[in-house]
Formats: sequence, structure tokens, C-alpha cells
Amino acid sequence: MSAHAATSALPETADISIVMPTWNRPQFLRASLDSVLAQGLAFRELIIVDDGSDAATRSLLEEFSTRPRVRVSWLNHCGNPGAVRNVGIRQAEGRYVAFADSDDTWHPHKLQRQWAALRAQPACRWTFTASSLIDARDRPVRLAVPPTTQSRPLLESLALLNFGIALPSVVVERALLLEAGLFDESFGCYADYHLWIRLAARAPAAALQEELVNVRLHDGHFARGRGAAPLRGREKFLASALPLVDPPEVRAQLRRMRALDAARLARVAAAEGDADEVERRLRNSVADGGRLPRWWVIAAHARARLWSQRTRRIVARWRSGA
Repeated sequence: MSAHAATSALPETADISIVMPTWNRPQFLRASLDSVLAQGLAFRELIIVDDGSDAATRSLLEEFSTRPRVRVSWLNHCGNPGAVRNVGIRQAEGRYVAFADSDDTWHPHKLQRQWAALRAQPACRWTFTASSLIDARDRPVRLAVPPTTQSRPLLESLALLNFGIALPSVVVERALLLEAGLFDESFGCYADYHLWIRLAARAPAAALQEELVNVRLHDGHFARGRGAAPLRGREKFLASALPLVDPPEVRAQLRRMRALDAARLARVAAAEGDADEVERRLRNSVADGGRLPRWWVIAAHARARLWSQRTRRIVARWRSGA
């Protein structure tokens, strides 16, 4: 065999750094790591950023750290996934960064398909795929999720939250990440959407309709936040999206969405007995929400809840005085 033939037979290595944050998920971590290391396309490196995990997870990571192209960065626990991912991005040496999560799995040809898409479309500086949902036992989950086909330009679809991009499906040029400013660490929920709209504002993306990622839903899933946190995250996201879109009808729809969220947060404030916050949120959102029957229903519920809180306090004081 000639030297040329031997060289051409070698598998291609993509200049991709894979960044995987983790914290105390040993029950899912091995499957996630195995799916990354089983890719049909060789990659530059896998950077696992551990957010101060316990002994079980650390032991598993120490085992994998002996593998070629795998390195682990050990952190003190901060509980901020965006901050943990940013550590990995800053350490990455590849031209591209692929995001992986320690509870999700990749299909064997995921990176290969995305690498081919990036090479076929040089104007695209990032790419994402469709995804499927699984539960803690790897069983398919059927839930209503945002579509992965676009009826509008990508930036507008993302801003309106009617288009879904699973975080572990994304591969992006590292230089574009740096231009966009990485993950905003002040976000909890919607930090990923906030990054996607900033990427979309700067460069086109290659969208693959194949379901090449399994996103796992389970009780410890960070995105399944409860209480007011998801609402506050979405409120912050919508405020950041508004300056990035131009069509007046899209901007108007975003303002209506913000008004409805403000009314919902007023309802949360009412449950906490914060009358000033209730009135501030309703007053500031009535201009955009006042034409929406739904806004009035939520606003009425917030005020009713506030009066109920006040009535209970009055009754409690009366009884304690009696």
C-alpha cells in the first residue's frame, strides 16, 4: 500500500472540543460519556467540567480521565450550569465547541452529520439537530415540545419561543461563542435560549432534522425549575430578545408575551403578600396587556389573591387579640 493510500485511509479528526458539565449524576453519566466516546467521527478533545460532585461521580470521572482525549476540570460547587460550561469553553482548544450534557445521550453519527453540514455550508458557523425525549429508564417520552422546523427566520422563531433547540445538539464555532459573549451567568432558566438568539443574530445555522440527541427528563433536571424561577428567566429572556428583532409584528408579540408574564409574576407576588410588587408589575404591563382578555383574568386573580392574603392576616390578628 502506498503512503498516500495509507494516509487517506486514516479516519478524519474533526477540530471539535466537546464540553460536558456535570454534578452528582453517576446514574446517567456513564451512558452519556459512552455515547460521546462512541462517535463515528474522531474529535479533538472531551472536556468534562465537574461542579464539585460527590465521591461516586468523582470516582467515575477519574476512571474516564485516563482515556485518550479526555480531561476533567475540577471546580468547587457553584450550582450555575452556564458558569460551568463557560469554564469548559474557555479551556477548549478546538475550532468548534460541541455541547454535551451528563444526563443526555448522542446518536453514534451525530458529530459526523454535523461536521459534514458545516463543511458543506461554509457560511454557517453553527449547527443543531432535532432531538427526542427519554425518561430515567431510557424509555421514549411523548410530550408537546417546541417544533424543530421553522415557519419564520431563525432569530424571530427563537425570540418568540416557538422553536426548540436542545442544548446538547449544538456545535458552534468557538470564535462565534466569544463574539456572542458565552453563556450569560446571570441567567438561570433560558440561559441557552439567550445564547441561541445572540448566535442567530450573528451567523446562519445549519439545521439538521434528524433526531440525533436523546434529552433525558428526570426529577433532577435543571430546566424543570419550579415556582417563579422559570417565569423570571423568561421575562429576562424576552427583554433581551426585543432589541434583536426588527419586524413590528414580532416586537408587538414579544411585548404582549412580556405583559402576560408580568401579570403572572404579579400573581406570584400576591401569594407572597407583596402589594407594592403586584401594583408595580400590573401598572407597568397594562399598556401592552390591557387589550388581552387573558391579562385581565390573571391581573384579577393576582388582586384577589392579594386581598385574600390581607383578609387572612386581619382575621389572624383579630383572633390573636381575642
